[in-house]
Amino acid sequence: MNGVISFQDFCTLESVSFCISQLRGNRRRNIKSKNFVSTQKSYLYRLWNFHYWLVGQKFSYSIWTMIGNSTFQKQSKTVTLGGLEHFFNLYESNNTKSRRYFTQLIMKYLRDPIHKNKKLQTLRIEYHAIKAYFELNDSPIHLRFRLGFTEIEHIEEPQLLTLGNLMRLLTVGQPTLLQKAVFLCKFHRGLDTSTFVDRFNFEAWDQIVKAFGTDNWNQWDLKKCPIPIRLTRLKTDVVHVGFLDIDAIMALQEYLEHKLTIQNVFKPNPIFLNCKNMSISEEWVRYSFRSLAKKAGLIKPNNKIKNQNINPNSLRVLLKSTLITCNVDRVIAEEAIGHKTPERPNKHEINDIKNMQNEYSKASKTINIFSRVYKMINEIDIET
Repeated sequence: MNGVISFQDFCTLESVSFCISQLRGNRRRNIKSKNFVSTQKSYLYRLWNFHYWLVGQKFSYSIWTMIGNSTFQKQSKTVTLGGLEHFFNLYESNNTKSRRYFTQLIMKYLRDPIHKNKKLQTLRIEYHAIKAYFELNDSPIHLRFRLGFTEIEHIEEPQLLTLGNLMRLLTVGQPTLLQKAVFLCKFHRGLDTSTFVDRFNFEAWDQIVKAFGTDNWNQWDLKKCPIPIRLTRLKTDVVHVGFLDIDAIMALQEYLEHKLTIQNVFKPNPIFLNCKNMSISEEWVRYSFRSLAKKAGLIKPNNKIKNQNINPNSLRVLLKSTLITCNVDRVIAEEAIGHKTPERPNKHEINDIKNMQNEYSKASKTINIFSRVYKMINEIDIET
């Protein structure tokens, strides 16, 4: 039995090591972060926690032994678990009828009070880490963990960031030109933070220039918006097309003009640089978002977020819900944020992208919150 062991020793266990060899590592191309946690590392720490929870648990289960033709005898067993690998070996050596006792113990772990204050996303990772461990060791386990009446695999984080919140964040929050451009580009393109900093920041410039036909941002024709940006999502390796609309492009133009003033010589890759003239990082995005949210009143004075689900990733959720509300085809809305659906193969022809652009345009009047306000102000000025 494995018992109490270090994380390093835990990773050398036969079943864990075999699992590690099949989990993906870091897929970044352009930046490195000492605080970056890959799916591999995230899963392993969850499994280590589960291992410690199992150590010393009294586990009772039943086995059925054939004693004649179509006749089985039920025997009850109780063991003291030595950890994850001990639990897995017992599971692997027992027949289908016995395995429900093993799934029940996993359910008990996921419902343990130690998870009481964890976010839904964190609990989902616990669930998938355990499920992946069994599957990657060629002994799949049937888990249907429910919160209330909803299966955890099909729960989406509630949308808590609204367009009004976003406007407040990017006005009352007093963003710099860099911050405003980053969050509008991230919102319109529907990217998770890791894909934005590692892919968009290094790969979007050439696509933007191609779409407008010039690298002179002062000559960009906004009537061509929304423009397509094709990227590969880090988490899933899914190639997906999304768009940048007028607000994001205008904010980008303002930032680029400011960047040129500072640099004298413009260097397009990466697009967004921090105060140390280095590419922005995930940590920078999270810190900037929290800072703006605090100034905008979305965070209480005691630094506790009014709702923990308001974070940079909320921009993706907001985009998807806004597109759907604007009657954009749901498959296109899923594609925009990097979700691959059975209805849509991972293939993008020129005509296909044009159709996607037309669908995305249905939401243009809604997501372009700043240019809409500017237009209203100009119309008032003309009337007066």
